[in-house]
Amino acid sequence: MIDGKIFEIGSSPSTNHQKISGYLVLILGNYLINKNYHYFSAPFDVRLPRISKDNKEIITIVQPDLCVICDASKLDVKGCLGAPDIVVEILSSENKSN
Repeated sequence: MIDGKIFEIGSSPSTNHQKISGYLVLILGNYLINKNYHYFSAPFDVRLPRISKDNKEIITIVQPDLCVICDASKLDVKGCLGAPDIVVEILSSENKSN
């Protein structure tokens, strides 16, 4: 959901996409082990408030392929409230525009 509009996501990620995602999770996980940072892979909601952090004010929710959050206060039971410190989106041939 971006600016209150729901966007359809295409088909499930390809095998190649999942291989890349898994590889990046291993790299990030190994690097961040014993550090006070948190990493998540999709599906994981990142809620971006416009003004207030009240859930009624959130009109943009995205699910990046991978994200790293350094500030644990952004995490709650619904995911991340605010922008992650690192966002990774894996592109594929289906993502390119003509």
